[in-house]
Amino acid sequence: MKTIKETNCRAQCFAYLILEGYVKKHVLTHEEFKEALSINYQLIEKTDEDWEIKQKTFEDDQ
Repeated sequence: MKTIKETNCRAQCFAYLILEGYVKKHVLTHEEFKEALSINYQLIEKTDEDWEIKQKTFEDDQ
């Protein structure tokens, strides 16, 4: 008869294998991600890190 601890351990290992397979199949590498989204990293690198967007509120307009 299997103990509850052994059953839990086997279930966690099985879940890990399923998740690992899913990640390997569906997650993109950094290079694939850049190509898929056509991100212009040169533009991002030129951006000033101190730059920020000022959000306006209704009170600002009055």
